[in-house]
Formats: sequence, structure tokens, C-alpha cells
Amino acid sequence: MTLPQLETVRDALARHEPVEHPALPGRTNHRRAAILLPLQPDGADLRVYLIQRSSHLRDHPGEIGFPGGKPEPGDDGLAHTALRETTEELGLSGMTVLGRLSSTPLFNSDYRLEPFVAAVPAHARPVPSPGEVASVIPVSVAALMGAAQTDAIAFDWEGRVVLSPVFVGLAPRPLYGGSAHVLWELMTLLGSPPPLRTGRYQWSDMQP
Repeated sequence: MTLPQLETVRDALARHEPVEHPALPGRTNHRRAAILLPLQPDGADLRVYLIQRSSHLRDHPGEIGFPGGKPEPGDDGLAHTALRETTEELGLSGMTVLGRLSSTPLFNSDYRLEPFVAAVPAHARPVPSPGEVASVIPVSVAALMGAAQTDAIAFDWEGRVVLSPVFVGLAPRPLYGGSAHVLWELMTLLGSPPPLRTGRYQWSDMQP
């Protein structure tokens, strides 16, 4: 398998046409949260940083996901929001936006994720904000792409079966839902991700 590099990611995102997925059943998903997938060179590999949100936060406490948050009046667009929030939460700076992914609704709130992918300088090290981030989780992109399979949960949506990827073992809790779909979209842009496997997990298994 050819390992992805930042140039590969930039080119794949340049060819990609993000979409705005419709709201999920019973949701409006009108509240936009800009998130960042921070990619950093790691030898011949890339690492992407996940976070575990602090348990005292009002929205999505303790969940695994990506740094980000709601736009503020001074932000110059959603990409600026994603960079600002990542700097505040992880202390990272000097990042370069490589492109964006699709607008993805959440099923457990009325938020939708507006994801951007950015290159992190090789020398940078995250310093999590204790008020917002319980832990930082670096993940090897090569390991994600080279896995034998990725777990998924099947559900019916508008008369068709949709597979929702679930990443277990990366962090203290699974990465699932909108954040998992965002990561999966990036993986599909970088090549042939592992096949999705259903049957091991249900939505009830995702709850804390």
C-alpha cells in the first residue's frame, strides 16, 4: 500500500466536491460547527489528531471527535473558525488548510459538522486546553487504511440501508456518528479503505 502524504491529501481534496447532507430524521441540523482534521507528517506516515472532549462540557461531553466549535462574530468564515478552535483547544499554530469535506449532520443533536483538513507543521506538538480537552489521541493514517476491516452499524434511512462506520480501539470510547463519517470520507479520498463489517455493534453499544 502506498502511504498517503500531504501532497496526496491536497490533490485528493482539490478534486473532491463536498456535499451538504440533508438533516437526519427528527432533526433540523441547522447549527453549524466547524471542525478540523489536523494532519501531521510522521516519517513516511501521517498522523491525524482526535480529541476526547472534557466531561463537563454542555454539548457532547466526553465524546471522541475532532477539535472545533461554533463560529464567532470575528471569524472570517468556517475555515477560520476551525483553525481558531484548534489553536485554542490544542495549542497548534502555523497550520495550512488543504481543503474541506462534506457538511455532515449529527443524529444526537441539531448540529452539523463543517469539516476542514489542515497540515500541521512537523515540529508542532499539541498542548490540550484542560477546560475543553480531556485527552489528545494521535492516530496513524496508514494503520487506518491498512486495517483488515472497519466496523459499521447498519440503519434504514429513507428506504435504503446505510452503513455508519465505527472506529473501536483508537481511544477510550468509540469514534462513531458524524465524526466517524467525516474520517471515513477522508479515507475514501486517499484510496481504498478497509471493507465495512456489520454485526459486532449496535447504537446502544455507543453510549457511555
